[in-house]
Amino acid sequence: MPSPASIEINRGIKERFFKAIVALIESKKLRGRQTYCRLYDIDKRNFYSQEKDLQEAKLKLYWLVPLVTEYGISAHWLLTGAGQMFESIAQRKQRATMYDKETGQPTGER
Repeated sequence: MPSPASIEINRGIKERFFKAIVALIESKKLRGRQTYCRLYDIDKRNFYSQEKDLQEAKLKLYWLVPLVTEYGISAHWLLTGAGQMFESIAQRKQRATMYDKETGQPTGER
């Protein structure tokens, strides 16, 4: 059984995930929730159910990846709540040179 601290960490990640989705929709970088689900192969029933009740355990880790790789959401912020929601341009450039976009494998470059 998860500890209260673990439960709180999970709830925080879920809150930030949905906060990022709303920010992307409001900034017109994302058309809507259903679009996000369709583009990234997410069962929209699970998505909406999770959004409605953060205590449920429906969020899958792969839901987070496009926020970081496609929309510039800071992985550090998403997982810890520290820092800014969006990566700076410099941070995105550094990450882009460190990992091959197709394979996700390190390139050895910095």
